[in-house]
Formats: sequence, structure tokens, C-alpha cells
Amino acid sequence: MGILHRRHLRLKSLHALYAHLQNDNGPTVGVKNLKASCEKVYEMYIMLLQLLADLKKLAEERAAEVKAEKKTLGDAKLPEEIFAENVILRKLVSSSELQAKVHALKINWFRNDPEIVDKVFRTFARSEDYKNYIQEGAGDPKRDCKVVVKIFKQYVVNNEALQKTLEEKSIFWNDDLDIVAVNVLKTLDRALKEDQFQLIPLYKDFEDDNSFMKKLFHATLSDWDESEERIEKLAKNWDVDRIALMDRIIMSMAMAELTSFSEIPVKVTLNEYIELAKEYSTNKSKNFVNGILDKAIVQLREEDKINKTGRGLLDT
Repeated sequence: MGILHRRHLRLKSLHALYAHLQNDNGPTVGVKNLKASCEKVYEMYIMLLQLLADLKKLAEERAAEVKAEKKTLGDAKLPEEIFAENVILRKLVSSSELQAKVHALKINWFRNDPEIVDKVFRTFARSEDYKNYIQEGAGDPKRDCKVVVKIFKQYVVNNEALQKTLEEKSIFWNDDLDIVAVNVLKTLDRALKEDQFQLIPLYKDFEDDNSFMKKLFHATLSDWDESEERIEKLAKNWDVDRIALMDRIIMSMAMAELTSFSEIPVKVTLNEYIELAKEYSTNKSKNFVNGILDKAIVQLREEDKINKTGRGLLDT
């Protein structure tokens, strides 16, 4: 299991190629920026988990402040104290693995963006969900997990101040937030089901995934002129310069993958890049991209440039 799957690796490569072709600083810098963009995804993942963990710390601080001001409370537990006993939040705070990543990445919400943690907690504390949770009390793992998931979905992901902070961290935050949010939820579910808290790694296989991205990036650039010429011929009456750069990159990446990755079935490559075109091209151009790639596959087969090896790949 890893946060980044092949589809997201292709998207990251697309972003890196787009930036490289607009500001050519050399392929070495392009690959470096590609890897850095992936690492920002993991930083966002750790940031969001630590934000949840800091809700427990904030609740404890609030409780201590109230007790210091009102010394006649006796043994009655404050709502903030009950909230701080949440099983899932306790696992986050006590996770040596998470805290090591937080330290390495120098993440500190209380120092850098204290208003975000404060707003998330205050907004949730005014809700009926909070009141009901306090009345029922913490300690039931399933109920505790459910309330943390609700906080994350309703008060963290949709927090405008948080989104601004993420945007400052990465220009691709909007694309990355969805996949990070999914993996935060997976992590919370694992925290419920497993005694030992575990983070999800960025890559399923570091060496394999990095090799895939680097090879795809270089293969696309290496074949760029040939791909441009092929696109122009297949587009017939279209001037290649009038075709959006994003569309040209998507088609060129697809052709590079078709000819450079013998282990990836043609259908998989075609479907993946059609999906990218649906998301990053206009309604008209996505059909154009699909049509060009269909024709390109026929040509590349005739030129014997698509050679698939491995079980089940020879006829795909």
C-alpha cells in the first residue's frame, strides 16, 4: 500500500513536463522538481494527521486554563478533558513514527498557524455532534473514530485558511488534497483496527515508482520532436502549435509509455491518458486526444514500435 498510485504518478509527471516545457531548466532539474512535488504530497499527509493530533493538545491546554481560573470545579471532568481522551487522537499523539516525521518536516501548527487548529476546535465545539459526544463520553474506539472522521471531513478539509496554507506549500495542492484526504481516512481506519499505529508510505515500491516516473519523464522528452511530428500528421488540418500544450504533452506521454514500457498493456495506457485528458482538457479536446491516440497506436504497431512482453500482454 502506498499513497501514490500509478495514475497519480502519471499526473505528477504531466505537471513536471508542463513546467519543464514552459521553463526549460534542463531534464535534471525537471526530475528533481518531479520528486519534490511527490514529497509535498507526503508532507501534506503528515500535516493533516498532526493537525488532528494537535486538537487533543489544544483541548488539554484549554482544560488546564479553565481549571486555573476556576478552582472550585472539584473532580468533575471538563468537556475538553473528555474530548482529549479520544482513543484515536491519543494514538496519533503517542505515535513515535508520526512524531518523527513531524519533527523531520518541521511541522508546528501552534507556532506557524495556531488560528487553524483553534478554528477547527472552536467550530466543532459549537456543534451538536460535539455536545452529543461529550455526553456519551470518550473511550469507545468505534465512536471515537467516527467523531475524528467527522471532524476531518467537515472542519478540516473544508477549512479555507487550511487550504490557503496548503496552497503556499504546493501549487498542486488542489490535485493532491483529494488523494491525501483519502489516505488520512485510511490511516484513521487502520488506527481503529490495529493496535500498532502505522503511517501509509508515500510509495508502494520506492525504487519501482521512482524508476517509472523518471523513465516516463525522460522518454517523453527524448521522443518529443517525433511525437510532435506524428501528432501534426495525424491531426491533418490542425497546426500543431494551435493544439494546447497540455493536450500535446498528454498524447506524447501516452506514446512514450506505449513504446518504452513493454510490461504495461496498451489498453491500460490508453485508458489512463484518456482519463487525464478528461480531467485536464476541454470537452472538445478530450475527444480529439482520444482520436489521435487511437490512430497513433495503429501506426506504432505497423512500425513495430509497440512490443509488449510478459504473460497476457502479447495481444493487448
